[in-house]
Amino acid sequence: MPRYNLSKLTPKTRNILFNEFCRAVSKLKTPKEARQFFNDVFSVTEFGMLARRLLAAKMLMEGKTYGEISERLKMGMDTTERVNKN
Repeated sequence: MPRYNLSKLTPKTRNILFNEFCRAVSKLKTPKEARQFFNDVFSVTEFGMLARRLLAAKMLMEGKTYGEISERLKMGMDTTERVNKN
């Protein structure tokens, strides 16, 4: 599968693209619209990765440790730390 390296974009371009993505998401009004949008934008694998990060954030808010999250979600500690940081 081809990969795209975001570091090839300038920080300004990355920021513009991120803002456009956020604007598009903010216009969604129903869960059905959101589901269709995410099905169009993300592959099944990408959506699964996003869902795991959201679950990690929820677990962090519940007071779970990095170790518990890493073991349950099969997620690296560094990814869990990034979720907690943001």
